[in-house]
This record gives sequence, structure tokens and C-alpha cells, in this order.
Amino acid sequence: MLALSPQVLGLVCAGPVTKTCKRCRRELPIEQFYRVRSNTLSSRCRSCHGVEVRQCVICGADFEGRASRKLCSDRCRKAYRPQTFLTCRYCGRTFGPVDHLARVYCSYACKALAQVVGRRPPMQCNRKAKTAQRIVRYHVQTGRLQRPERCSWCGRQGRIEAAHENYDRPLEVHWLCTSCHRKWDWVDPKGGVTASSGRDLEQSQNGDAEYRA
Repeated sequence: MLALSPQVLGLVCAGPVTKTCKRCRRELPIEQFYRVRSNTLSSRCRSCHGVEVRQCVICGADFEGRASRKLCSDRCRKAYRPQTFLTCRYCGRTFGPVDHLARVYCSYACKALAQVVGRRPPMQCNRKAKTAQRIVRYHVQTGRLQRPERCSWCGRQGRIEAAHENYDRPLEVHWLCTSCHRKWDWVDPKGGVTASSGRDLEQSQNGDAEYRA
């Protein structure tokens, strides 16, 4: 009786290392096949598993695909699922085709405007107030105007601001701290800061930066 070495005996007991696919007729490693039972491999490789000749639900043409495929081409897919157009919840404009049905706004601008409804509108410094603040800033930087270290009302030290009573006379200012300046503007508003739309605020940010002297 022929005696086999342990290495050869292990290869014989282990079985074949390749298998031929029943559909594509390719000889592939056994790792490319699904295991249907403990000692049995599927007759098709992983690429051919579940692929059958199916019929398109739109044009009736035969095509090869898996069980989840119902349509043969992109043309039939568009006919089966037509493009969807929606109406913007904010501006009422029709937009589309949409990439998903959860969209309710036509653009990010409409979305942003719809989300700020009920909130305080953004504030913007008008041009006359900006001009007066720039003139004060120029005179302070050149030494023609001296900024005190204390508030002229409460005597508090810290950030001292130039408060205008009339923007047409930019050099006539009261040197106040931030708290006193806010209280004065609240009691006697000068109209230097007004509510603006989101587009006005964007233009203001792209233009000259707001500066409070």
C-alpha cells in the first residue's frame, strides 16, 4: 500500500482549491463562491450569484440583472420615475428637478430668510454715521482729538466711545463708556443704526467694515 506524506494527505483531504462557475465558466478560487451549506459551495461565483435574464417593466426588453433590477436602462428609469418639481415654501417659485423629496426651499437664501421669521432683524450702521465715525477715528489717530480715559458721565474707566449727538457735526462728541453710550442711544436714538435685510447686511460686510469710535 502506498504511503502518503502528511503534507500530501492534507491537500487530498482539503479538496480542490478552485471551482468552475456554472454561468460564466470561469475557474476561480473557492473564496469567490458563497458557501450554501457547511461542506457545499454555490454553483455560481459571487459575481454571477442572483443574475438572471429578466424583463424590463417599462419596455419589456430582456436584460441580465439581479433580483432587485426592474429596469433595463437609464431611459426606462426616467420614464418609470419621472422628474419631480416642487414649490418653494417661502417664495412660491417652482423649482426642480429635485434630488430628494424632502426639499421645501428652492435655494439657501430662501431657507435662511424663512428661518429668521420672528427674530430680530439684523442691524446696520448707515453711511452718515459711518462717515462721522471715520472722521473721529482719523482725528484721534493724528492726535488732533484726544480720547479721555474716563467716561464724562459716570467717570468709569475702560473702553471710551465717541457718542455723536448730530452726525452732521462729527467732531462734536461726548466721550462715554459703552454702558452710558447704549443708555443714551436708547433714550434719545440718533438713527445711526437701522434694521436691514440680509442682502443689505451682506453688502455692508463686503464693503467698509463698521467702526465705532
